[in-house]
Amino acid sequence: MSKVSAKNAVILVGGYSLPTYFTSYEVSEGAPPLDVTGFTDGCQNFLPGLFSASITGNVLWDAEENKSLGVLKGYMGATSDVHVTILPQGGTAGYPSLSLPAAVGGVTPSGSPGAVIQLGS
Repeated sequence: MSKVSAKNAVILVGGYSLPTYFTSYEVSEGAPPLDVTGFTDGCQNFLPGLFSASITGNVLWDAEENKSLGVLKGYMGATSDVHVTILPQGGTAGYPSLSLPAAVGGVTPSGSPGAVIQLGS
């Protein structure tokens, strides 16, 4: 099986193209199994078989207008639909894409003097 690099990936957040700011991304999907471990607050409460998915990415800091920090902070707590779309093999027609409505919960900047500043996951 041939390997495909993610270096040509296209990543859109609310229509803004931010692929050069993502150092990595992970998409997970699935349906949780039936859980009958208990009935207290400590147990998991969900509907078995209900589909769930998430996109997590590590993003680099750029405070310029319409760049990573401004776009993500602009969508924190947004009530309108914000979509994250990833085209892993670039924008060529015929290849699959991944798209989910998103909720930006916050950014957690971190860095050190010898490294780049990151916005977190």
